Amino acid sequence: MDDGSPVPIRAPEAVKIIRHPQNLGYGAAQKSGYCLALDDKPKYILMIHGDNQYSVSHSLLLLSHLKDADIVLGSRHLWPQSTHYPAWRKTGNRLLTRLSNWRFKRQHTDLHSGARAYTSKALNTLDFDSFSDSYLFDQQLLLSAFKKNMRLAECPMPPKYDETVLRIAFVPALRYALGCLLLNLR
Repeated sequence: MDDGSPVPIRAPEAVKIIRHPQNLGYGAAQKSGYCLALDDKPKYILMIHGDNQYSVSHSLLLLSHLKDADIVLGSRHLWPQSTHYPAWRKTGNRLLTRLSNWRFKRQHTDLHSGARAYTSKALNTLDFDSFSDSYLFDQQLLLSAFKKNMRLAECPMPPKYDETVLRIAFVPALRYALGCLLLNLR
């Protein structure tokens, strides 16, 4: 998925890239990707972020957990070596995860991870096209899955936080956090 990159993403010829002529947003990029993937009728769909925070090899391990779940998240909090996780992000993610756990009577460790895998059946059941084009897309998708009593599993995922990782700036992160609060209070 190339969401309006100034330098177009290049890939081997066998890889199909969807290109938005301009950046339509994080959620819009996922919607386009999931729609294209679902057209091919796969059993599973794996999201690999282009921000370089999670390795492809670790992300692929999420797929093995889908036999017992509808959605699998890679949890930074279950990975014992996650010491370089920025404190403000770690605290915010933990508080928002606790709020969702309380609201939906769940017990998860990291509901704001970008490492995600889905069964096609789960994505076909969720009306994700109606969700936000912003970062709130992920939270809307999970909350909708909770309302439908979908099974969510987590597995340890090592994050990377160094100069090679693209990161959300503080103001959009704050906007995301406030949006998550409002979603959970509905």
